[in-house]
Amino acid sequence: TTGGSICPGSNATYTITVNPSPIAVATFVSNDTICSSTQVNIALSSTTPNTLFTWTAANGAGITGGTNSIAAGSNIQQTLTNSSAVIGTTTYTITPLSSACPGTPIVVVAYVNPIAVMTGLAAQVSCPGAAISPNAFTSNPLGSVFNWTNSNIAIGLGANGAGNIPSWNAPVNNTNVPIVGTISVTPTYNGCVGTPSNFLVTIN
Repeated sequence: TTGGSICPGSNATYTITVNPSPIAVATFVSNDTICSSTQVNIALSSTTPNTLFTWTAANGAGITGGTNSIAAGSNIQQTLTNSSAVIGTTTYTITPLSSACPGTPIVVVAYVNPIAVMTGLAAQVSCPGAAISPNAFTSNPLGSVFNWTNSNIAIGLGANGAGNIPSWNAPVNNTNVPIVGTISVTPTYNGCVGTPSNFLVTIN
């Protein structure tokens, strides 16, 4: 405590660790556009080891099935349903987390096509030789393509076809009962196959 002496103490060593901020990468396993009531599959990855991911899902109008996750996960796999007549969206905001350090969130959007529903089809009843003219096919949403099958070619119509059915003349019926065929029409919108709708063609 006197004089000019300087008495050094023991050295202390400190380690400062700076953890990286992870960068999230989201990749659609199949496609960013799906049909209603099918599964979206998004693979999550990062160049930072041991990265965990959380996400929030914001469903657009008419969309259900997109849910939030606060648990670790390397994939988003959710079945999305579109009850509207237009293409809907679910927007995922994904946050990576490594060593308690969150990274910058990224946003990916899944697009969900609606399933087309056929407008009601009118039955056709005809006498032999008369013209048969089915109504033009329509669906909700508009813009579908149509494929049809015919259960009985004896009504004078081929077994299958695409698009609207052109008029044709009913064949002769030499039996004592009506000849009946069931036409089944299937709408497809943006590659998504809708529920078939049927109507009968009867030749008296």
